[in-house]
Amino acid sequence: IVKYFRNTHMSAARYKAAGGKALVMLQDVRWNTMEHSLESYLQNWPIILQVCEKHRGEIDRNIANKVKNIGIKRNAEDFLIRLKPISVALDRVQSDTCVISKTVEIWKDPEKTFEENDQPISVLKHVKELLQSNNDRFPFFSQSVRSSI
Repeated sequence: IVKYFRNTHMSAARYKAAGGKALVMLQDVRWNTMEHSLESYLQNWPIILQVCEKHRGEIDRNIANKVKNIGIKRNAEDFLIRLKPISVALDRVQSDTCVISKTVEIWKDPEKTFEENDQPISVLKHVKELLQSNNDRFPFFSQSVRSSI
């Protein structure tokens, strides 16, 4: 849907004329573009729906059906709720001032969020397993870092 409204000239023009903001395309080489793409789609969904309704003849029927499918929108909302804490953690980890000891603390926040929402994930468990299984490959981790995990 986002790709269509960004790359199809007439649809993009109708979307911009209706007051739509810039839609973010998913890029494989950028970590948080999935979250940004979903967020921009959901924020602009009413405008996209309005354009599809007003200009039925000009909009691709498959795209219009996907926009009108409330199940797709609900799935995007649910996925964004799960993705947001991970995106925030990634932004914090990628900062210039982040150190390995802070990374452990940063990844505890999404884990708490997932536990509160009964999501079966343990980021720290996976980090701990990685460090234990790759002890020879990562000798620079001190024993105190390993024990804190």
